Amino acid sequence: MPAISILERVTADDIRYDPFPHLYVRNVLPDDYYKELSDSFLDAARVGKGDDGPWKSPLHLVNACDFTDEAAAPSVWREFAAYHTSQAFFRDVLRVWSDVICRHYPDLEESRGKSLSEFTVGQRQAGRDENEHNLQTDVVLDSQLAVNPPMTETTTIRGPHIDFAAKLYTANFYLRAPDDDSVGADLGMMRYRDERLRVDPDQPIDRDFAPNARIQRLAAIKRRKVETTELIPYEANMLGMWINSPFAIHEVTPRKKTRHHRRYVNIIGECYTVDSEGFFTYESPSAGQGPLERLKGLVAGG
Repeated sequence: MPAISILERVTADDIRYDPFPHLYVRNVLPDDYYKELSDSFLDAARVGKGDDGPWKSPLHLVNACDFTDEAAAPSVWREFAAYHTSQAFFRDVLRVWSDVICRHYPDLEESRGKSLSEFTVGQRQAGRDENEHNLQTDVVLDSQLAVNPPMTETTTIRGPHIDFAAKLYTANFYLRAPDDDSVGADLGMMRYRDERLRVDPDQPIDRDFAPNARIQRLAAIKRRKVETTELIPYEANMLGMWINSPFAIHEVTPRKKTRHHRRYVNIIGECYTVDSEGFFTYESPSAGQGPLERLKGLVAGG
């Protein structure tokens, strides 16, 4: 069966702007196609993992490049990953998200001297900006098979955080198994409790806004500083997606003891050629700044 885009049933009308631009859509893929993907998910993930042993770490991510050319991987997954790391899929992303991207990052097109629709696309390789391959195109895409293994006790997979600054978008496509009766591991969308630190969806992102300056790249945020405004449930055939920014705070809620694997695809787009630091910086505000800048520093250090 040819690959079907996770955005086939999604439009810009599905975007929600509180607490930051995101969307979630149930039943994003046709039932028969989804079932074929779900039934063969762990087979594909094990091919990319390279062995049949137990999943020992709390999170396993298998990059698309690790299985798209592997004959042993189910063809439905090889085709799915190939499509979701292609120029065609990036056009689909722009169909839904281009207005938000341009509002958030109005200098992005100017920095490359071309429109978003002209951006070149490659399949992301390991190594991020240290891998020369990832510097050859304007955007690199990945479709990572993600596995959280069974848990022997209640576990927090990932607390409040924002993503790596070179990331443009993230989409989590959930493939919860039919017999999975586990509790938790939903996706929480969050905002700062202080109203002065919240995003205005109609304004450009201030790249020097640095509320989590002490931590580089994958930036944890103190829970007392934020609140959850929406939960995207961990459900079969569910899509959650957002445009990355310093305000796109999210978490995975605690997951109770379970014998089941948590299964999803982490579909991402990253840009390593726009700026050396990414779309925003983690540097802390300097001394002597105004009240709002000092407030940002308190958030960072509190």
